[in-house]
Amino acid sequence: MKFSLSAFAFLALAGSNLLRQGAEAVDTRAANKALRSSRRRTKDGRVVRKDKKAKKDKKDKKKGKNNPDGGDEQPPPTGGAGTQDVTIGLALAAGSYPAATVTGGIMRGFQQKKILDGDNMLVPSIDKIAYTSGSSGGHFPGIMYAYAKDTTSDLLLDVDGISKPYDLTKQELEKIPETSIFSRFTVSFLPYIVIALISTHFFGGALWPTIVYYSMLEPLGIGFNDPVSGPRREDAKPTPIASTSMVGPLEMWSEYLFKEMNNRIIDNYAATYETNLMEDSGIFYATNTSYIWNLAKMSDFQIAVLSFITPDEFIIPMHKHQMKFDPIGNTTAAADPINYEPVFVKPDDIQPQSDGQFTVAKMLGASTNLIPMLGAGGLIPPDILTVLNTPITINMPTADGNYREMTLGDSGYNDSTGIPALVHKGVRKIICTFYSSGYDYIFFYHAI
Repeated sequence: MKFSLSAFAFLALAGSNLLRQGAEAVDTRAANKALRSSRRRTKDGRVVRKDKKAKKDKKDKKKGKNNPDGGDEQPPPTGGAGTQDVTIGLALAAGSYPAATVTGGIMRGFQQKKILDGDNMLVPSIDKIAYTSGSSGGHFPGIMYAYAKDTTSDLLLDVDGISKPYDLTKQELEKIPETSIFSRFTVSFLPYIVIALISTHFFGGALWPTIVYYSMLEPLGIGFNDPVSGPRREDAKPTPIASTSMVGPLEMWSEYLFKEMNNRIIDNYAATYETNLMEDSGIFYATNTSYIWNLAKMSDFQIAVLSFITPDEFIIPMHKHQMKFDPIGNTTAAADPINYEPVFVKPDDIQPQSDGQFTVAKMLGASTNLIPMLGAGGLIPPDILTVLNTPITINMPTADGNYREMTLGDSGYNDSTGIPALVHKGVRKIICTFYSSGYDYIFFYHAI
């Protein structure tokens, strides 16, 4: 599997260029709004300037009120979203390596676009973003950017590379610097499967986090045992949030994931469909979450459960309930029910005892674990899948004071946008990056 360097470089360039075009469009809209507000319409329909405001500005300028130094020029505006305490989040949508390249290109645009900070110093606009939150492939740029060592944000996001579409040539697109995250998206991960198989055979561990470590993280100076709670570069301002899906108890892996999870809720949905499941808001659709919750309850919560990982917390925010697990044919017995309550713990506290600290490799592996998805779709032969599909696990605390070892899968089982984690954090300004790889997606906004 060899990816085209030029195709991925073009996607990254498109992402950063769209970001700049969007920023210019916002500036234009703001200017037009200011122009409209400075005008008034007379009774006979003529449009004139609001002379009172203009006269006041002229008087203030003479008195030096618009400039603390008494001059005519006002200081340039600072960055941010209106006030300094507004929290901004960047949602990096799903879509495997192409999505990683596009969303990384959006991050590149924010790194290139400079704004003034509170000290009137020019800084990258990405510094004003408090959180990056991904889904599936969208996690790659956010996590790699946050934890890369012995480098700079400019190098990681190839700030000095080509930015103008009319400068593009095939030869230039082939020159992706090895110091940038984009170079990792053009490399086949098949050789790293062999390396990861050897590593896990001798040293243990789950396969997919080991694959993404050797293919994505090690080239950026990130250590295999580096914890998510460890230090990050000083110039990496946004805090990374990863989403993952809890996909059943370890004792039912992976038959539950392939043959049982979500089946009952789909059957109950088909049997009790309500026309108000989705409410049309004009552009997007909003899910009727009360109806979805009742469906999950009817299904004994045999569903994938969305979870969030930050450097400081592992969060499973679902309401208190009891999970039950049906037997699967004659091969897998039913697991004991779980009395579940919301989980808010430090990442290290949810680790199985033998696993040590919760690592960056596990954070990225758990949030992008596409091997089960490929297996469910029949894209990996069953014999090979048995070797590759080793579980990623956590020790989840339960409502009765016990622990259950649960498995984690790709966040795409629950969400394609990266938005829910930011909503849960209370972020009010969310920049969304939607990526489509040729399919017609409907994105759902979930009320949390």
